[in-house]
Amino acid sequence: MADHNIQRMSGDSPFRSAADKASSSSFGWGHEAETNYVMFKHQPSNIKKENSQQSNNTTNKKFYNDMLRSKHNAILKRSVACLRRFNQIRSETTSSSVVIGEKEFTFKTGHVARFADAAVVVESGDTAILATVVSKTKDQSSGFDGLPLQVDFRQSAAAVAVTVNVEHLFCRTFILQVNCKPLSLDENADSVVMSVNAASAALAISKIPLKTNVAAVRIGVLDGNIVINPLTEQLRHTSMNLLVSGTKNNRVVMIEMDGKEIEIVVFEEAIRQAFLDIDKMLASIDELQKNAGKQKITYEIPNIEGKEKLNEHIKTVAEEQLIHILMDPTHDKISRDVAINDLRKLISTAFEDDAEISSKFINAAWSSFVKLTLRRLILEQSLRCDGRRLDQFRPIQIEVDVYKKLHGSALFQRGQSQVFGTVTFDSPDSAFHPDSLAQLLDAQQKKSFFLHYEFPGFAINEFSRKEKLNEHIKTVAEEQLIHILMDPTHDKISRDVAINDLRKLISTAFEDDAEISSKFINAAWSSFVKLTLRRLILEQSIRCDGRRLDQFRPIQIEVDVYKKLHGSALFQRGQSQVFGTVTFDSPDSAFHPDSLAQLLDAQQKKSFFLHYEFPGFAINEFSSGRPFNRRELGHGVLAEKSLKHVIPENFPYCVRLACQVLESNGSTSMASACVGSLALFDAGVPIKSHVAGVAIGMVSEAEKETENYRILTDILGIEDFAGDMDFKMAGTKRGFTAMQLDLKTGGLTPKQLIEAVEAGRKGIAHVLGKMNEAIDKPRETFKPTVPIMTTYPLPLHKRSILYRNGGYNVKLIQAETGVKISAEDDSNVSLFAPNPKKLSEAKRMIETMMEEGTSLELDFGAVYKVEIIDIQENGVFVRVKPGTRPLFIANRHLDSRKVNHASALGFEIGQNIHIQYLGRDEANGSHRFSRKLLQAAATRK
Repeated sequence: MADHNIQRMSGDSPFRSAADKASSSSFGWGHEAETNYVMFKHQPSNIKKENSQQSNNTTNKKFYNDMLRSKHNAILKRSVACLRRFNQIRSETTSSSVVIGEKEFTFKTGHVARFADAAVVVESGDTAILATVVSKTKDQSSGFDGLPLQVDFRQSAAAVAVTVNVEHLFCRTFILQVNCKPLSLDENADSVVMSVNAASAALAISKIPLKTNVAAVRIGVLDGNIVINPLTEQLRHTSMNLLVSGTKNNRVVMIEMDGKEIEIVVFEEAIRQAFLDIDKMLASIDELQKNAGKQKITYEIPNIEGKEKLNEHIKTVAEEQLIHILMDPTHDKISRDVAINDLRKLISTAFEDDAEISSKFINAAWSSFVKLTLRRLILEQSLRCDGRRLDQFRPIQIEVDVYKKLHGSALFQRGQSQVFGTVTFDSPDSAFHPDSLAQLLDAQQKKSFFLHYEFPGFAINEFSRKEKLNEHIKTVAEEQLIHILMDPTHDKISRDVAINDLRKLISTAFEDDAEISSKFINAAWSSFVKLTLRRLILEQSIRCDGRRLDQFRPIQIEVDVYKKLHGSALFQRGQSQVFGTVTFDSPDSAFHPDSLAQLLDAQQKKSFFLHYEFPGFAINEFSSGRPFNRRELGHGVLAEKSLKHVIPENFPYCVRLACQVLESNGSTSMASACVGSLALFDAGVPIKSHVAGVAIGMVSEAEKETENYRILTDILGIEDFAGDMDFKMAGTKRGFTAMQLDLKTGGLTPKQLIEAVEAGRKGIAHVLGKMNEAIDKPRETFKPTVPIMTTYPLPLHKRSILYRNGGYNVKLIQAETGVKISAEDDSNVSLFAPNPKKLSEAKRMIETMMEEGTSLELDFGAVYKVEIIDIQENGVFVRVKPGTRPLFIANRHLDSRKVNHASALGFEIGQNIHIQYLGRDEANGSHRFSRKLLQAAATRK
């Protein structure tokens, strides 16, 4: 049964600071609003008294007092509205829970990524996946008939699964982008299942109308028993891995399975079991939708002029010919496509002079007609276009061993589909081995089989008048724009929507003016918005969210968000929200400069990395799909500079700090510095003081070279857009750690620079106070999930057992346990393990290898008969005694002559030869043998 809960971020929530918990009627804004009201109430009477002494005109006095009263009431209204808006920033968190198999899944919404059309966090154990939805209405007149859905997930398998599950559930009058982001992962995480369910829940509570909701579960077969949502460890040993999703009434949407020859009876039972739990998951999603869902929007496809005329013309002219083409079995793929395309051109010719119907729309209508005609022929007459029965295969041709030189090859042709396959055997070292972080999560195992698929194109034979515009904008929009900019009840999204609606109104007046393009209208409008906001700040010292020039937005902080993470924090300043996580990695993961960089002294060792990510849903926009851009790189570098100097130089781990922007309305790089410091404290990194960051802006009459300017503290995104300066400053209570100044003017005067830096210093102190209320010192001990670093005693003469043969044993230990081994000094090695269990496994493997490596006891100078087991270019491998590991003898010790390849000596595998034992090498402890000395002794005799 789904369990629904309503949670408010108030009371004892870590989101609230101590100051926030105080009564608003006695502290902060409540007191200030009350004071302002008293001031406004009495001020007009004083002014009235002064005016009565200056003029005896009663009418003028009444008009002046009414004007002042109106002005002060407006200011009071703005202050009260600002107070209400700040007090309401703690939004409700709605959740629902369901137990599937042995796991509990909890859906949460309303607390993060609120700029997106919908956002849901799915939690199970220590795993949390965030799914966001951004949408817009599609232009129906474009004739576009592609898939209006983009799914972004760093794991391609999850992205494909989400796409396949949701692409048929919504109307194609909308374009969607679904973004699934892991916030926390543990070793038992099934990110694919959780991503599908998170995306489904996000779509369910969004405004997008859906045909139905969808849910997914994973089924495994372990020792003949069906397991629901198996653990990662269980999944490695299952005979079947089945991912299935469906809707109500047992309707299957997607199936993905790999197994070891699964019988149909087992598969059918797995599907039946899956839908028992899919129904539970759907009930939980429905519960979340009922309590937190937005009202679905209704959208009717516009009746495009000429559409009926076009469809009727296509049917009259082309239907009979199209059926003939489709049902002609003598056609192959190429000839059939050519015939259909020629018929389409005939249709297009009839509408060349019709301005109401574009070529794109004709192509879309024709494509739809071909599809419907072919479907009707199959359904009504059971006819296929190549003359086959419904259950009949195309002819199959097969050729194997196509090219003798290849390790394996085959050519497979079914009808006109032809694929050429080759097999190449590679070294075992070419196998994929997971890194330490992947081992920590048990997310990926060793992979020794790879399939590369290629589909080349040849396979389908494809190789404004400025003055008029500006005057119109000012006349029509100025008053409305000022009202929008100065309305403190607007947040970022609602303000942007209102401004954009006003821009559309401007554009409508110039739709028929061929001399003014839409790009020019947008540029003129952007300039007008910027100038209007600048004028309001300069002339009236008014900011669009109701704050004073030196006032901060409300700050909310939560630390230790997910227990599984080494360190985590959530930092929100106004409508800028950043989630930060700390991961401890092996010291070997540090960046080491190459010899050229060392020579130039250009880059030193680097053990602290900050990864900054800014997804599109943070500002309710579509992402580009690229993994990063210059903005993300620049912001990440600045945030890293802010924090790197407080990280202790002797800290044993390599520290990776990930800052993920979930909501953005200005200065996310400085918010990243703040959340990074909080996450480092939560992780237990012993930094002496918090680091805070703030962005300072300026608006000036730079073009007039006057002293009229305003310094703004904690700027919004729209103030950055309209202003002259974005001065980012980060620091501790002792001083600054990083600065970055971006100017749009010719430069700052010394006075302006001093004022900006002073505003930054005060701002940093304010933010540091809030951060210290949340967590005032680093965690004294690491969390249990932090990897373990320890020293293992290993003398130098035994170390060769690990590192011989290209470091085979070291790689083996790392592949099987995830433990990294590195040399520490002459008598010890360093072990970096994901957890105590893996560390114990690695130690046992090392001990076993040491016993095997030291069990061979030989007498110095003795001659031994050995067996050759492998011949290589630079020497041979021999076995001295049965059951012992092979030993290598180089060419220079095999014969007195110089040879380039050991096979030149006439050796064969399995051949016995005599060698003399010369003890161990002093440098690495390896055994030394020689056949050359025995040859020399025989020659002397």
